[in-house]
Amino acid sequence: MHQRQLRLVSKSLLLVHGAGAKQFLQGLTTKDMDSLNNVPLIYSFLLNVRGRILADFFIYRGNNGGNAETFVLETEKSQAELLEKTLKLYRLRKQIGIEPLLGKTVLFRFDAEGETTQKQKATIPENSSDWMADPRVPGFGFRAIRKIENETAHDDKASSSAYLRHRLAWGLAEGTEMVDQIPLNMNGDITGGISFEKGCYIGQELVARTHFTGIVRRRLMPFRPIDDKNGRDGFRDGFLLDERGKRQGKIICSHGQLGGLCLASLDIVPPADCPSADQSTTPLSDQSAVYPHSDLSFSPSVRLFDSSGAAVIVHRPKWWPSVS
Repeated sequence: MHQRQLRLVSKSLLLVHGAGAKQFLQGLTTKDMDSLNNVPLIYSFLLNVRGRILADFFIYRGNNGGNAETFVLETEKSQAELLEKTLKLYRLRKQIGIEPLLGKTVLFRFDAEGETTQKQKATIPENSSDWMADPRVPGFGFRAIRKIENETAHDDKASSSAYLRHRLAWGLAEGTEMVDQIPLNMNGDITGGISFEKGCYIGQELVARTHFTGIVRRRLMPFRPIDDKNGRDGFRDGFLLDERGKRQGKIICSHGQLGGLCLASLDIVPPADCPSADQSTTPLSDQSAVYPHSDLSFSPSVRLFDSSGAAVIVHRPKWWPSVS
């Protein structure tokens, strides 16, 4: 199994430490901090009072001379300042340290063939003592925090592109793509980012109400261009329409030939046991050019159109559980 290792220069690290740090984060984040008693890494959100996402991040169980209340938060570099500022705002008079963790970087490792099968188990990296499975989806990959080593600009650019390609193929959003969205719409429940049994946290009311009523009408899904010409310059931001011109989705991000992510109505996406709603519109030649390791024609999919009339294929990721 061929594995690729990437340096994620788009990520920043934030250190949260001191007596009461665990309880402090417990009252703010959507994930139960007690989960770190069993695993070294969890995924979580910080919400605003309306229950919408301010930031998404990973929380690593720290190792600071035996201090159990040391945590490292990994977030998108563009969100790091806002996350730090917001945490300090809620800190009040608590003696908790919140500062950037400098001199360290995030590495990501994944099975290059994993985009094909999206299998639920990935090969554990060699020398895996500090590699931790990405908690969102089994098989997606592994993360590690290491000291910064010299990397060429080309390597950093190639790593960023490879990580984006891998992430889009699995239908996972991060960073600014998440901002001001509802966590369940962004699949926060099926990527392990929300604990529904924990105590109160900011924004919990909307999350709990949506979960327990069982009403989630739209979910985050990946899309890709049907032909190279349409996908070359990316798709217009805005809504995705069906053949009758009815709105069925909203573009969250678009990356040219790589496709992008959208919020799509669950009503229009075939169930998991249906191969495709529109196989005839899926040119295999275009697929192999955009996703060299993918086999998305066998994932339930539907054809939609952006505001300029360019056609895209929206598909249900293979790793999804049975959701409604």
